[in-house]
Amino acid sequence: MKIGEIYPTNNYGNLVIKEFYNSRKVLVEFVDTGYQVWVQAVSVRLGNVKDKWKPSVYGVGVFDVDTKGESSSKTYVTWSSMLARCYAKKREHRNISYEGCEVSEEFKIYSCFKNWYESQVGFDQETFCLDKDLLVRGNKMYSHKTCCLLPSELNVALTNSKATRGSLPIGVTYNKPNANYVAALCINGKQMHLASCVTAEQAFNVYKTAKESHLKALANKWEDQIDQQAYHALMNYEVTKED
Repeated sequence: MKIGEIYPTNNYGNLVIKEFYNSRKVLVEFVDTGYQVWVQAVSVRLGNVKDKWKPSVYGVGVFDVDTKGESSSKTYVTWSSMLARCYAKKREHRNISYEGCEVSEEFKIYSCFKNWYESQVGFDQETFCLDKDLLVRGNKMYSHKTCCLLPSELNVALTNSKATRGSLPIGVTYNKPNANYVAALCINGKQMHLASCVTAEQAFNVYKTAKESHLKALANKWEDQIDQQAYHALMNYEVTKED
């Protein structure tokens, strides 16, 4: 093998020989990504060299960590699920809340996401979930600036069910037999009736007060176990009709 020679691989495009010490120590560089790795000459000739910088997870994710068992870890499952919500075609139309969502370039690289994720408050808690909506309202981008970890109780409390509630404000349904509007709040999986009102506006205001109070109570409950940014966001959370 000579420096500068180009060889094809089975799945990762062409690579070029950068250095050659002997048949067991060859430095190659992938043409498409610039990723370099030391390999054996036989692997080059067989085309069995892997480009860790090539997006291979849902067409965008770079799984650049070569640690045994990593692909079954909590971190990897969270990362791949995040990519799936944004880029897997089969899931794209299942939940309206993920339409138009993206992942930052940094988070598309597994090692970068791993470093951030495993340093977050709540990482060592089994019930904590990745959240992109609390810190930045209306956010569509998963990134280190917009995400935090929340316990499932808080994550569920922030769910808005926009896809199923229709045109009425959040927390409001129309009771056709009684010709009035009902305000209701879901707490711990149970729908709690708050009030029956003449107008949707009145029902929403009842819901808004109750929901904001509920989120503050949850924030205080979890204050010592969640990131302080998340705590302050919950304490200042303002419910809007568009939620």
